[in-house]
Amino acid sequence: PTMAIARKQAAYERKIAQLELLEADLLEKQTQVEEYIQQIEKSEIRMILRFYYIDDLNWVQVAYRMNAAFPRKKKSYTDDSCRCKHNRYLEKFEKRR
Repeated sequence: PTMAIARKQAAYERKIAQLELLEADLLEKQTQVEEYIQQIEKSEIRMILRFYYIDDLNWVQVAYRMNAAFPRKKKSYTDDSCRCKHNRYLEKFEKRR
């Protein structure tokens, strides 16, 4: 049984090392996304992207947060309006590339 235990231990150590590499890669990509979002000029789009991508909210939650951030806005945000603003921004971004 000591040989089986040693094999399992080695397998666990390889798996842990692999997960640590993946975690480091994920953290680097998350930092890149945060830096990109931070450089967006329009605060409205910046907030929508932050809520959706970083805070991992769905569109209904994004709309709720946007309405809380801009309570005096004449027309309130909806899940569709936030999603459409997001999509329009990304379309413009793709055209600029």
